[in-house]
Amino acid sequence: MKLRRWRWILAATLGTLGAASGQAQHLKQEDDSATKASALDSSPRSFYIAIHAVSDASPFWFDYVLDVWIASDAARIRLIRVAPVNMCRDRITVSATQKTIPAESVNRLTKGLCSIRSQQVERAIAEAKPDNMQVVFDSTSFGIVENCSQREEIIRLPLPETIDEEKMRRAHPDIANLYHLASSLLDVAFHGNPLASDYHEPDVEPQRAAELFIAELRSGAFDKGFSKSDASPASPPWSAVFEYYHGVLATQPRVKGDAQDKDALGLDHYVSAVYPALARQAQISGDVRLTFHVNPSTGNVDDVGVSEGHPMLRQAAIEAVQQWRFKLPLCDTPPTATTIRFDLSCPAP
Repeated sequence: MKLRRWRWILAATLGTLGAASGQAQHLKQEDDSATKASALDSSPRSFYIAIHAVSDASPFWFDYVLDVWIASDAARIRLIRVAPVNMCRDRITVSATQKTIPAESVNRLTKGLCSIRSQQVERAIAEAKPDNMQVVFDSTSFGIVENCSQREEIIRLPLPETIDEEKMRRAHPDIANLYHLASSLLDVAFHGNPLASDYHEPDVEPQRAAELFIAELRSGAFDKGFSKSDASPASPPWSAVFEYYHGVLATQPRVKGDAQDKDALGLDHYVSAVYPALARQAQISGDVRLTFHVNPSTGNVDDVGVSEGHPMLRQAAIEAVQQWRFKLPLCDTPPTATTIRFDLSCPAP
């Protein structure tokens, strides 16, 4: 993504001395006030964007709330990220950051937003149906909830793969641009997404920053943005996901595949089993029982077989045992069997 750099430019005008200077300054102040008022009239006073991302890879989904509050001179941008804990059932993490930037930077991006009504967006989406549906691997839908004077507007944007973007851009460029509003705001405020994570290390500081907002998130303050127009009344609200929030996650889940009797086997060289990626994503764990034969001349293992274990874990267990080497000389009755335990352990709440 190309970063858009913003600059806050302060203009100063030199005038002549005397009464003419004072009058010019007064007129300039009136003009500046009118310009700011015009910007505020065409832009929402506050709004948030509910961002729902889906993927065919673990953790399969994550959500963002991009919350914007605009005053006459400054705008507060708050970004909150909610995501499942990779490889842990029924556990989420919440991260947050915020920044204050000049209001003009936001008003330039949101000018005219209050003039777009949800009915217009629905019609534009219907008109832009693609001839052929695309296969979706990674994509994002949006819900924009804006406060325009005394009116609240909720705009829902489905996955971009469900529309013909070129068709929409030709017929409704202002609505097509809404798909890029969140990324533009992130570029202006943070020069990108500051909460993007590769899941290798826990983002402890942003998680701690988010603790201030947990009560607000649980209250349902952002449920409208994530709701669907065709949702059943019985469908749980988005805030229900916070049932699975148990505080800051300081350590990553433990993933390992080890022999239960490795210390008693008499090994000269030991290799742990590599946890299969698909098994991790499917959260499959358990034991694999194997039989094998040790070459008395080399200590190497051959003739490895599986007597029990999940099919997605078996090959990884076999490949690990095949790399073992036993100490020589072998004992009178060398081992002929072992159990590899594949364990996914989530940190305690």
